[in-house]
Amino acid sequence: MSWKIKFTYDTGDTFNSEPGQTDYLETTMSEAPYAYVYEWSDITDAQAALERMREHYLWQDSLSTTYGEDLNQPEWWTGKFDPKYRYRGDYPSFNAIGNNGEEIRLYGGSYLGYFETLVSAEIVSAVPEDDKNSFNLRGY
Repeated sequence: MSWKIKFTYDTGDTFNSEPGQTDYLETTMSEAPYAYVYEWSDITDAQAALERMREHYLWQDSLSTTYGEDLNQPEWWTGKFDPKYRYRGDYPSFNAIGNNGEEIRLYGGSYLGYFETLVSAEIVSAVPEDDKNSFNLRGY
């Protein structure tokens, strides 16, 4: 069985809000020629990545409300990567342990924008959504 991280966030713009958006945690473009939803084969590594996602969000959120250097930079961030790889475009990414103990970069831009707020995240089975294991009569 494999696992992925599903998260819910609020987004919008100056005039509108779009609460309750959902997505899955992806790799950065530096991990492959394209970004893809990462799947962990070990639930323990997925749990560690989930905690790292929480820590990263809280750190980045604190930076958006302060000025100056990254005074509260997490220990796991220090020296891990060349600073030029810290962002994919203007959005932060973070490092976590992937399959076979490899260190991977995960993209946090979906929930770290100016109008975005991370609401929740959870580890879910990576079973395809068209597996006929669920239905929704309301169509959304």
